[in-house]
Amino acid sequence: MSKRTIVMLTILLPLYLMAKSTLEETFKKVIPAAEKTGIEIRNINGSVEVSSWDKDVVEIVAYKKVQADEREDARKYLSELEIDIEDDEDVISVEVDLPGKKEKNDGFFSWIFSSGGVNSSVAFEIKVPLKFDLDIHSTNGSVTVNKCNGRIRLKTVNGKITAKDIAGTISAKSTNGKIKITMSRVNPNEDMALKTSNGSISLYLPKDVAVDIEARTANGRVDCDFDIQREKSGGKSRLEGSINGGGPLLYLKTINGNIKILKNEA
Repeated sequence: MSKRTIVMLTILLPLYLMAKSTLEETFKKVIPAAEKTGIEIRNINGSVEVSSWDKDVVEIVAYKKVQADEREDARKYLSELEIDIEDDEDVISVEVDLPGKKEKNDGFFSWIFSSGGVNSSVAFEIKVPLKFDLDIHSTNGSVTVNKCNGRIRLKTVNGKITAKDIAGTISAKSTNGKIKITMSRVNPNEDMALKTSNGSISLYLPKDVAVDIEARTANGRVDCDFDIQREKSGGKSRLEGSINGGGPLLYLKTINGNIKILKNEA
């Protein structure tokens, strides 16, 4: 995309959106979690934020937003934009059901300039018990997790991934977005992987963590606060070795960006 095209989009996009009719609606549901082990979330356009609390229930809040050339089109689309929830199994399943949803999502600009002059987004704010497995996937939107303990899988195509105060295991993958993970405790029996194509990776680990590290970037450098044993030389763009005697493998990879492995001082 040329610089001139980007400038034109920057000028025209706000005008295009301002000319549209915008409607918003909030969806909320509370689900008992005494017999649940985790939650799966599938979003298309919009952010997902999950945090833990001390209640034995799951609270799902979804902020739906629709823009259309005509107000009636926006109203009709909003009424058909559904949040599908299945909670009859161990794992709660949450999915956004768009009216006339295509099998293949065409990305950000197809969302903005969608067929029929209608576009939509759904932003989630979800609270779960502390010990809960998470499987979160958003196509266009950031993913944020705060103070959770379990098996955590985070994925987005266009957006950053942030996870703070995590105890357990985590895997994170983004195509266009940085990844920042802060671990308070690492499961000594399970490997973890953090991957992105365009973005930096920052991983904060407890001072006493015992892990094996494999980190590599094509266009960037790898920096590590820890003393590395059995280190294999790979220049500034690659690091392999063990921390505090070794343990599960932490695999970090990006193409365009730096990688930082830091001590969690908290």
